[in-house]
Amino acid sequence: MNKNALFKTINGYDIVMEMMAGSHLYGTDTPESDKDYIGVILPAASEVFGFNVMKELDVSIVSKLENGKNSKDATDRKFYEFRHFVKLAAENNPNIIELLFVNSDSLLVGSYISDLLLSKVNMFVDHNKIYTKYLAYAGSQKHKMLIKPENYTEIIRSLDFLYDYIGTNTLSNLSDPNTIKKSKQLLLELNDKIIGLQIPINFNSSFISIGDLNLNKSITVKAAITTLAERAKKAGSRTDLYVKYGFDTKFGSHCVRLLLEALSLLKEGKISFPLEDAPFIREIKCGKYTKEQTVAIIKDLEKQVECVYNNLKVKKSCDKQGVENLVVSTLQKYFLCAKNS
Repeated sequence: MNKNALFKTINGYDIVMEMMAGSHLYGTDTPESDKDYIGVILPAASEVFGFNVMKELDVSIVSKLENGKNSKDATDRKFYEFRHFVKLAAENNPNIIELLFVNSDSLLVGSYISDLLLSKVNMFVDHNKIYTKYLAYAGSQKHKMLIKPENYTEIIRSLDFLYDYIGTNTLSNLSDPNTIKKSKQLLLELNDKIIGLQIPINFNSSFISIGDLNLNKSITVKAAITTLAERAKKAGSRTDLYVKYGFDTKFGSHCVRLLLEALSLLKEGKISFPLEDAPFIREIKCGKYTKEQTVAIIKDLEKQVECVYNNLKVKKSCDKQGVENLVVSTLQKYFLCAKNS
């Protein structure tokens, strides 16, 4: 059997499946929406039996407008290695488990493995994880939607400061005048240089607050820079939304969508795409609701999720053994085909 005849490939990897993701999957896209594609690829033999490790393959096309937003020509295209994808789905990662419910119109590339995987989606749904992870992720989106321009400024200025100390081990070292600066006066001068990098002289706090983020002082400076840069990237291209509407409407729409997905998974064990409430979610994204109205909508949905979860008579768990057996048997068959081709 020639396995290559069964799969499309990218960069030498066989594609299990590839789908339209993001707003085009949800049905919340607007004329300005860029396109997002997510796929699953099978590992090479060296990545299963050897020392090589590959979890993700990013083949995105970057196209930015002057304001930092993606243009309509931008394409986010990412592939997850099969085992990594399945593990994230089994953990009920909100960004991943939803893809197991992809509708036929959004499934662009399939295979006999994707047919098997999508037919076994019921093994993955875990009510406890749906409740905790979706609420946590929605909460982070709610937090981000309220970022203020001044917080964004703090993050940028703090990044400029931290780049000078990238070789320093942890943030806590920045709080120790004996490590970087020899006197309390110089430490105070550091505080004066930036907004938001609150380094307490008494060293009692476990966190350093930068903008709307609280960073544990035990993390490395490099890790702090990565976190801040990602936050700046997400916030910086959409500060115009805050100026226009008083909050980041896109993060607000993501929060509402996640809570609606959680309700669907808890009530029905599935998500149907495009989302039934797509017009409502799109209205939030387009600023049809005020900040106060959006916050009220989110609070109501959070209560609904909690109520449905608490009233479940039987809380379903992920079939971890079944999922692992699926992975093992799939890879065994795949590499057996490769050996015989």
